[in-house]
Formats: sequence, structure tokens, C-alpha cells
Amino acid sequence: MVYIASSDKKLNKNYLGPASLEEIAKQIIHAEGPSGPNRDYLFQLEKALLQIEGCEDNHVMDLAKEVRRILSERELSVS
Repeated sequence: MVYIASSDKKLNKNYLGPASLEEIAKQIIHAEGPSGPNRDYLFQLEKALLQIEGCEDNHVMDLAKEVRRILSERELSVS
């Protein structure tokens, strides 16, 4: 299954347009759909890609790393 989102902001209020890795990570952290938190989807995608030999997606890996960094900083600030 493939989902292709519209880049039309009227049709897709969540479309960021050109955005930094940090902005995308922050949106993923706060987003949730019928299947659960988007960060869980990202981490599962990263894991699945790592299990496929020769299938390394640097954008997915960098994004997962950034999401983890932001989440760990938040945990430290709450403690």
C-alpha cells in the first residue's frame, strides 16, 4: 500500500513544504493517526529498512535519529 499526500495546503493541512529535518521530526513527534503515533511508524520503517540488505535510506535514518534526540531532550527536561 502506498499513500501519496497532496502538497496543496487546502487539501492537506499537515503538508510542511520545504522544511528542515528538525521541523519534520517535531511534526512526526506530535502527529498520530488511526494506527498510532507517527514516531512509532517511523521507527518501524527504519527497522524494516535496516533488515533489508543494501536498503539504507539516509533520510529515514537521519529523521529517526533526530526524533530520538528531541524525545530524549524532552525527557531530560521533565526529569
